[in-house]
Amino acid sequence: MRELDVVLCGYYGFGNLGDELLAKALVELLCLSGVDRDRIGVLSASPDQTAGELGVRSEDRWSPRSVFRFLSSSRTLLLGGGGLFQDVTSLKSPLYYWGVTFMARRAGAVPWAFGQSLGPLSSSLGRRLATRSLGACKVRVLRDAPSVKLAQSMGIGAVMMAPDPVLALRPNVGERTGAFIGVNVRPTRSVSLKKVAYCIRDLVLKEGLPVVGLALAEEDLLALRDLETFGVRMGDVRLMRSLRDFEAVAGSLRGTVSMRLHGVVLSVASRIPCVAIPYDPKVEAFAGQFLVPMSSGDRPMEFGDPVDVSALDEAQGALREAMGLAVSKLGIGGGS
Repeated sequence: MRELDVVLCGYYGFGNLGDELLAKALVELLCLSGVDRDRIGVLSASPDQTAGELGVRSEDRWSPRSVFRFLSSSRTLLLGGGGLFQDVTSLKSPLYYWGVTFMARRAGAVPWAFGQSLGPLSSSLGRRLATRSLGACKVRVLRDAPSVKLAQSMGIGAVMMAPDPVLALRPNVGERTGAFIGVNVRPTRSVSLKKVAYCIRDLVLKEGLPVVGLALAEEDLLALRDLETFGVRMGDVRLMRSLRDFEAVAGSLRGTVSMRLHGVVLSVASRIPCVAIPYDPKVEAFAGQFLVPMSSGDRPMEFGDPVDVSALDEAQGALREAMGLAVSKLGIGGGS
């Protein structure tokens, strides 16, 4: 009998709030589906920190020996959430996760995927790595329709679709004062930061509220400083490392403008009006799913209404159902 039911693998332990919340949400969904927390492991770049925050075992993702030993102690490997299989910046990401999937099969741990986006994949090697990795998975749950369509065109096999796992978390917003507009941008070449800044300035002028910068990763701090050079004045910039950090500011937000996907996801989950900056297909797909207004600086920014509670309840129900089906198909949890 192996010690663990599942080892999670994703971009964990690097200080990117979205990925850390994916790990947190997946662990919670697994527990709700009958997998004991002490039978869950996580591969991380900061294993001590991850173990402390999630209450699970964690090992160094960069140590091949530790990874193989960890996988050998687990019944399954969960490729857990995020855009792991994309080659926009380089092939490092699909190569790494293909390698871990290969090691899992050698170690006797069944691979599966949950909460994934697929693509963009511009190289033939990137597509082959994604096809072989996801094709080896016994269960595949993707988080948006474009990813499902791409998977089908690549012949990856049967897939299910469920929303982004972070929607399983319901932030504690507290008293709502609506005193600020929260702004998040990240380094990217996909959109013009200058055009985005002009639209944000017009929105701020219309709303008559000060701006607080929201950094979901350290690299966002530089992008926010660049935004200031184009006239978006920020009284404060906050680096958010945990859900608690977001909850501390959420009640004061009239609305948000976010480039990062999980800035949009957290706003939707908190019922905070949001404008999404679709620098990547995954942001466009999520915003379209929940009718979040979008602008890349090519159109005026306006806040819409908060997402209806019933839509959030439906998303959480879909996530719990999908995870329950996956756990059942894999035969893990529930004392199995």
